[in-house]
Amino acid sequence: MSRLRIYALALLGGAILLTSTQVAAKRKSKAQREKEAEVAAKVQSTLDELVGNSNPLVRRAVFQAQLELNDSQRTAAILRGVDEKDWAIQKIGLDLALNGRDKKLKKKASAILVKLLESGEKEDRENGYDLLKKAFKKKAQLKHMRAAAKNGTIDARDHARAQLLAEGGKVAWGVIKAGLAEPPDQPEHAQALKALAEFRGQAAYSWALVRLHADGEEGVLARRYLVEFDDRRLNKKLNASLKKAYAKAKGQFEKRVKLAYVLSGRGFIGLVRDT
Repeated sequence: MSRLRIYALALLGGAILLTSTQVAAKRKSKAQREKEAEVAAKVQSTLDELVGNSNPLVRRAVFQAQLELNDSQRTAAILRGVDEKDWAIQKIGLDLALNGRDKKLKKKASAILVKLLESGEKEDRENGYDLLKKAFKKKAQLKHMRAAAKNGTIDARDHARAQLLAEGGKVAWGVIKAGLAEPPDQPEHAQALKALAEFRGQAAYSWALVRLHADGEEGVLARRYLVEFDDRRLNKKLNASLKKAYAKAKGQFEKRVKLAYVLSGRGFIGLVRDT
């Protein structure tokens, strides 16, 4: 075992011992309490000296040890952890700050999280999402993702949309629908088309019906979606609607071809064989 590892364990051990003796202090003699106070002072003095050590492994040991001490030491550790350059420490500090009671510190940690999520650097964003999923529940996570998709750098917006698309359902459909409304030359539009090709959620049902006869890639994707659509409550209604539209489109070859494609894909080949 390395000296650094032994030292780190010693720091943690001293901190835990100090905490346990503080809890039981009332049951001990004056001499014992004085001895423990002396030990506590030495442990805290050692930790204070190592706070700014250049070795991140030492700082991690000090940070963990201080979290085990009294409230003032714990608060000091969290304050320092929020601004740490070593992510292993900063992640814990930010998480504790975001879920703590200190409003000022929570506000500062939130600003750092937003900066990470909106960063143009991949590592920053990955750290941000790692923290986001650890520190917040789903509703708050989605709020931060949507904000990053709107306010971040180009890469950050793309990253945030990808995270939202991965949620599936209505959340993903919201991203797709917004992307389709963007001009075709925008990255949001291309990303939406790619996601739509794999999207099978019910949220797109009404959109697909409206665009059944559309030309271009959106029309193709809408018809493909309807072919593969499968919902016990809506299947019967959809099939009846398609059959009715097919019969009504007699003499309108272009419409009939598109309806025939969907109907044949849904198993009604005999009905559309002539077309």
